[in-house]
Amino acid sequence: MVLGRQERTTARSRFAFLQLSDPSGTFEVTLFAEQLARSREHLETGRPVLVEGEVRQENDVIRVLASSVAPLDVALDMARGNGNGHAVDRVEVKLADSAVAGELEDLLGAVPGSSVRVRLVVPLDGGGEVSIDLGDNHRLALTRRPDLERRSGVLHVVDL
Repeated sequence: MVLGRQERTTARSRFAFLQLSDPSGTFEVTLFAEQLARSREHLETGRPVLVEGEVRQENDVIRVLASSVAPLDVALDMARGNGNGHAVDRVEVKLADSAVAGELEDLLGAVPGSSVRVRLVVPLDGGGEVSIDLGDNHRLALTRRPDLERRSGVLHVVDL
């Protein structure tokens, strides 16, 4: 997550130092002119990002020279691609029983940014099951998928 950004300009170049944090602590990332220009819009304080680059340890300080920076939700979209270059746009959520559906409301909504449509699969009392497409007003933010997968009564979540 971006904690802060400091941009500098020299006679030859423009660059930035980013302060980022992850569960292990805080660290510094350096972006040079070309990468800074491509990434500037994603470097808002508080925004989760995925950084790829070269990692160096100097004494007890870890430094990263970034080769790419992307919003985490976009990176998750790409990682969940279906193998032909297209990001997954729907998930199927199999529930243990129909009561669980009402307990998912806090995870679903008209989500801005990277989200997927949700299809619930609910078992019927007499056997069999019914599939319900929740539409655009009850989407799942990709960053909330792990919360959904851990929710009691959710049997599995499958990309469609």
